[in-house]
Amino acid sequence: MAGRIVAGLAVVGYPAAVYAGLTWWSTRAVAAVVLAMVVPSAILSVRRASRDTQIAVVSAPLGVVALVLIALATDDARFILVMPVMVNAVLFVTFARTLAGDVSMIERYAQLVEPNLSQPERAHCRQVTQVWCGFFILNGAAAGGLAAFAPTAWWALYTGLLSYGLMGALFVAEFIVRKARFRRHGSGLHDRVFARIFPPHNSDPQP
Repeated sequence: MAGRIVAGLAVVGYPAAVYAGLTWWSTRAVAAVVLAMVVPSAILSVRRASRDTQIAVVSAPLGVVALVLIALATDDARFILVMPVMVNAVLFVTFARTLAGDVSMIERYAQLVEPNLSQPERAHCRQVTQVWCGFFILNGAAAGGLAAFAPTAWWALYTGLLSYGLMGALFVAEFIVRKARFRRHGSGLHDRVFARIFPPHNSDPQP
């Protein structure tokens, strides 16, 4: 658990750290630091990944290692800016793979809160999973475009702040749509608020 938290913080802080590094250091110096950080992660990913998840989990760190090595060899900073693209690619593959099965990724999360989902709710979860797949494609493309053609400051602003704001907005929008559509409310404070805004249908049992 601690390792996952550290890895998550590293991904979130990567754009700001790279921008600061490229501002004060040379491209090769930053590439060497990134390489020293990513190689242990790649090794751990290979060891921990199961056969079913190995390609998706390992491809990102190994891809970053390869591109950072290119940055080290060519002194081209653009190759250091690829981690957000890799992260979005892995998330896309992870979510998209579940669409081939009976239980989509969003349904897996939803079942943690409500194990007995109706068929319309399951269909909704599948649609939301598809929306997230589209988001990862667009978000990764935006990060890649900024890495290739825009100033590093723009790349850092988008990948380190704006993209997370878009993710939060998408999450909130989906939550509101789900509450308005299915009117399933729990006992939490936010549920009580939404129960007033979107009262249960007349045919629904009262909590």
